Amino acid sequence: FVSSIRRHTIFLPVSWARRCVQETDMGEEENKRVAESREQYKIQYESLEEEFSNMKIKQHTLEEEVKQEESQHNKESELDFISTLQKISDNTVKELSLIHI
Repeated sequence: FVSSIRRHTIFLPVSWARRCVQETDMGEEENKRVAESREQYKIQYESLEEEFSNMKIKQHTLEEEVKQEESQHNKESELDFISTLQKISDNTVKELSLIHI
């Protein structure tokens, strides 16, 4: 005489059904964990995307500053060149005037 309350669970369909329920429970937990991970990665991605955008803005700003400095330097160089030419011209005029005197 074999008597057991769990005896019928050895029967194939019942055993199969129990495994399906257990797998579903584990699947729901796994899905929740995966969804949480995706949300964390999404937040990290958005943060990195914003940081990259800010870096591009900074790069553009620095490039504009460099262009302005180069332009200013070029203007100063041109003014120095003009000033030097004017001094040479003045000296030449003085020398010529001394010659004619």
